[in-house]
Amino acid sequence: MKLYYLPIVLSLFITHHSSAQELSTISGRKFLYDAYFINPAGDTLTKEVMEWYFQEEKSKLPQQKNLHFTYYTDTVGIKKFIHPQEKVRKRIARNMLKAEKKKAWANWTWLQKEINTGYTETDTSFWIHPPRGNQYIYCELSGMPGIEYNELKVGGNWSKTLLILGGYGDGNGKLISDYEVKKEVKYSKGGPDVDHCWLIEVTHTHSKLGQTSSQIVFDSKKYGFLEIVNNYYDGSKIVFQLREML
Repeated sequence: MKLYYLPIVLSLFITHHSSAQELSTISGRKFLYDAYFINPAGDTLTKEVMEWYFQEEKSKLPQQKNLHFTYYTDTVGIKKFIHPQEKVRKRIARNMLKAEKKKAWANWTWLQKEINTGYTETDTSFWIHPPRGNQYIYCELSGMPGIEYNELKVGGNWSKTLLILGGYGDGNGKLISDYEVKKEVKYSKGGPDVDHCWLIEVTHTHSKLGQTSSQIVFDSKKYGFLEIVNNYYDGSKIVFQLREML
């Protein structure tokens, strides 16, 4: 399996020491998500499927296990995506010239088909490194989707600080994410129906690029992340919605 470069991220986070984990273990399970990328004009550029595989093997990252993402790319919509990094835009332009001479989609060599990150699952918390390949490079600026179990109550809150040291260009800097549990909700959007889950709102403040926000719907019993909606500083938007657990 081909390995891809991951940006260097240092994480400093607030921990809590009470309460037991509610979520049934997800190690060894695969989840299919519908994934949408929406541009600042409100146009849905890509609608595709992504597989999240929470592997049991330990990651090279400290105290984490492998989280393997497989992208089933929207090969039509992705052509309209404008990458936020200038050096990558130039590489895409070069590859596009090559692709014009050939018919195979594989000639779009700038696209990643899969990537490994990591996740942590303990008695007190659950969090992941999100996908950051292709159009999901924006996820670098929406922090780490994560839960502190003893704060799963209305008004519960926690914070995480990330130092982004490489991989995003202008996005390098300090990112502070403040999480707050807003309310208990029902969830039904074409995937699993869950009667009791949690709506969590997150404000991400970047030292250079300003604010990004997230809304997370989390099931503490079985599925974990049911939905993640990220609204970025430049008006772009990414949505993940769970389709099924395999």
